[in-house]
Amino acid sequence: MSDKDQYIIVDNINKEFFKDENGNIKIFETFDDVHIHCGFYKFENVWICKLMYNYKEDEEYEQSITDYNRMEEEWEMDNYNEMKDEQQ
Repeated sequence: MSDKDQYIIVDNINKEFFKDENGNIKIFETFDDVHIHCGFYKFENVWICKLMYNYKEDEEYEQSITDYNRMEEEWEMDNYNEMKDEQQ
């Protein structure tokens, strides 16, 4: 296993995360460490989830979504106006 791997524990029944004393999701650095915690707390039905990717939207992506939505609104307005002209 890589030293950069990270894991979390998720209760399989109520889908709650295992948290630290501050209420933050507890992130484990090794599979052995997370596995020991499961045994120590006697968890019976949990997922051990390996964190693989942290998805974050950047400003450029958000701007492209805003531009697309604006274009779509203009297109809908153009179609509405065309239909209105045809009805007259």
